[in-house]
Amino acid sequence: MEKIFLIFDNSFDISEISEYRAPCLIKIDNDFFLDFHGSMIYSDFKEEGDAEILEGIEKITDRKMKIFIRTEDIQDFLDQLEIFEEFGVKKLPKNEAVSLFNMLNLIAVEGKELKGNFITVNPGFSDDLSFFVLVDSSFFFKVQDMLKRTWGKHVLSRAFSVIVKSIASKHSYEAENTTLFEIIVNPSRDFEILKGFFDDLKETDELSQRFLEENFEKWCKSIPKIEKWDLSKITDALVMSDEPEKTLVEIWKILNDLIGAFLKIDEDVIDFLKEKSIL
Repeated sequence: MEKIFLIFDNSFDISEISEYRAPCLIKIDNDFFLDFHGSMIYSDFKEEGDAEILEGIEKITDRKMKIFIRTEDIQDFLDQLEIFEEFGVKKLPKNEAVSLFNMLNLIAVEGKELKGNFITVNPGFSDDLSFFVLVDSSFFFKVQDMLKRTWGKHVLSRAFSVIVKSIASKHSYEAENTTLFEIIVNPSRDFEILKGFFDDLKETDELSQRFLEENFEKWCKSIPKIEKWDLSKITDALVMSDEPEKTLVEIWKILNDLIGAFLKIDEDVIDFLKEKSIL
């Protein structure tokens, strides 16, 4: 064994592998290992410019790639590799390694490129394909006035959730909120379907800010004014009420009005996605 090959997408610098949790193929003789999310440290690798090697790798991954090599302290790296097999590096058959690499790499690439408007993507931390779709932090600075409104963050969260979950449902993906502005998506292991999901997400992202700005005021106004009840104290209100049945009717009416307002947001979002031929 004279060389260890490190292979990753040309979109990333070696210093960005960990930042974007980009997957890496590690070739040692005829064995392939897959570092799912840039778990290892590759500071001792040097870029390899061999055109023949690059051509062969790019042919099987169908992407522009970078290849780095290590020719010194091989055993040190093997010892490190053995440790990291417990933390997201796995030895796989070549075809399986390349197939899974392509899926994980697409998620990492979208995580780097899908930024600056409304939606962004973060790869997950485990060795499965789950990833997070969330509201881009820079977007919050663009819409501070919106978020300061009563119910503002909840209105924005509702629109975000319906957009992402509707697109996920179109591609038969499971998706659920982890926070108000973050959704975990569990895709199938089909590269073309995953690509279609991200294409829809990117198209929506490009169109969504104007749509949100045009509808936000209307949505906020549709939320009923809640003057008598602090919703966090509903139980206290019922316990202390002299007429709990009457109190419950009042609370139920408020909740029904809230449901109606949020369902109107759902309706507007779905109409928007259909109008733009995304659904």
